[in-house]
Amino acid sequence: MCHDSECCLVLFLGDCKGTMVFVEQKRNADFIAAFLSEKDYPTTSIHGDREQPEREQALRDFKNNKMKILVATAVAARGLGL
Repeated sequence: MCHDSECCLVLFLGDCKGTMVFVEQKRNADFIAAFLSEKDYPTTSIHGDREQPEREQALRDFKNNKMKILVATAVAARGLGL
């Protein structure tokens, strides 16, 4: 049994292509994206503190499977068009 939520997330990802993770806070989006990237999961994030070109690049990378995981705040996720 896994008692560490971060550890459990990584254990259950498996083939993570097309995975979207929604979080409430911008800092959590960046933290989770960085954590997963350190574990060799191609991850990007999108939230209101990122500039528009950065958000567009993150979406392109996710849609083109360059980044298999997209971590987004609920506010930033509106109108993603995926």
